[in-house]
Amino acid sequence: MRQRMAEVTARGLEQSQPPLPPGDPAAAVARAGSGIADWVDADTVIGLGFARPEPEDLLDDAPGLHTPIPTTSRGFRLLRLLGWKEGEGLGKNGQGIREPITIREESTGLGLGKASEYDAVTAEATRSRKLLTSEKVESAEEAQRRAAEGAQLEKTRADVREMNRMFYCEDCDKQYKTVGEFANHLSSYDHHHKKRLVDLQKADRARKGSGFDRDKAKKKDD
Repeated sequence: MRQRMAEVTARGLEQSQPPLPPGDPAAAVARAGSGIADWVDADTVIGLGFARPEPEDLLDDAPGLHTPIPTTSRGFRLLRLLGWKEGEGLGKNGQGIREPITIREESTGLGLGKASEYDAVTAEATRSRKLLTSEKVESAEEAQRRAAEGAQLEKTRADVREMNRMFYCEDCDKQYKTVGEFANHLSSYDHHHKKRLVDLQKADRARKGSGFDRDKAKKKDD
């Protein structure tokens, strides 16, 4: 069954590939009549017809922290061309690091250096215990500063009340905050109606008061 699958895969590759030039060695294999299926083993046919090495082999052979980079590596040869010597540190004077940077696997998704930043902030915050309100002792300078701040706040409130008094309508008993609001109120019908009512009440009280005074004076004369 596996051999049959290999043959079908090989024939599909032959049909999908463009014609090879006469000088290509693969063309000679194709002209020999054996076809790709004759020289490709069923165990090596993976995906599109190439052998994929196992990941374990790559991990075993790959350079790591405990395995030095081979001299055949392009990076090794590039460092040699730049003047680096094996066993020395990086940099112009060899003052740089000699060992690879250790990469620690992080599963939190915080990003590089974020965990260290959080650790530093936490250590600074927990360096000393926060004092309770009952444990705090106010110094003379702090008491003086607090008194000055309280006086300044009270003065500011008094100034605000004085400014708002300019926009207060005594007849309607309404407080406004801006000149525009106060001007609109003074020209409104409600204000004039309330003002006329207040004037009538004042006139009525004045009339009743004068009549009471006349009656009192008349009784005194009698």
